Amino acid sequence: MKDFGYQQRWPQEGEPVCFVCGRFGEYVCDATDKDVCSLECKGIHLAKIEQEKNAQQWAEYHQIYAPVPKVFSAISLRF
Repeated sequence: MKDFGYQQRWPQEGEPVCFVCGRFGEYVCDATDKDVCSLECKGIHLAKIEQEKNAQQWAEYHQIYAPVPKVFSAISLRF
């Protein structure tokens, strides 16, 4: 497996494409079934998935425990 995306070649017609950088997707990420070209791109992909999951959990938490009052939700604040 390639360590970095720049070490991978560009894909030919009909070949899988890396989900992160667009190079040849030689490998499939076990966790997501997406094509990746290197360990670097796999790490970037998994980190982004984790970040999105945390952001979603944070948003759900605020909707449940700290909802924005309707008075402020319609107001655009400018500083």
